Amino acid sequence: MKKKICLKIITIICLVLCAFAFLFKESTTVYADEDLMMVVSFGTGKVETTATSATLNFNLKITSENFDNGQNLVNDTFKNISENIKSLNSENVAIITYSSCYPVFNDSLKLYNFSCSFDVKTKDINSINDVIKIVAENENVSFYGVNYQLDDEQKFYLEALDKAKEDALVKAQNFNSHLKLKAITSINVYSYSGGAQTGKIIIEANIKGIFVSPGEDKENSSQVFNSHI
Repeated sequence: MKKKICLKIITIICLVLCAFAFLFKESTTVYADEDLMMVVSFGTGKVETTATSATLNFNLKITSENFDNGQNLVNDTFKNISENIKSLNSENVAIITYSSCYPVFNDSLKLYNFSCSFDVKTKDINSINDVIKIVAENENVSFYGVNYQLDDEQKFYLEALDKAKEDALVKAQNFNSHLKLKAITSINVYSYSGGAQTGKIIIEANIKGIFVSPGEDKENSSQVFNSHI
């Protein structure tokens, strides 16, 4: 009975230690000695903005018993789509990204299947629903999705990076208010949609930075410990 109780206690202790190890895995790491305090800190910065343009993906499928007739029908349909979207906004443009034709045999040549993928690019984010409606009203057209873009993406990337550096600095200065950024050892900046129907784009930056206090920099420290912020 006593052995079982001891085993349970040991198991609980092990689980607690594992939980603490997981909690501190990505924590801020501090290296300290008498002359220098060095902090390795992680920072995150986010910037939310509205897309300046959008690309809508469509696919047109036509079936015909005659190759020439089928090809002409594809061309005429795409031409009408191009004219219709320009009636919404003269800057709207349709671009074919992929086109193919597959013959179907049943003892002999039976028919041709045409497939035409195309994108519609627009700078009028508020008219996206109208573009989808006017293009997909054709029963041979399918809508696959929308991708948002920014004209000046680098500007927002740099803004997110500045916020990430500030976030890392604040965390580091919890240990020493005199700490300054020495070097950034890891940078990851990316963007993602803030909602398919909103046109919002979120740019996120994550960094790992080394912060040191004023004084002579040393390669080796005498003490290492972890602290979760």
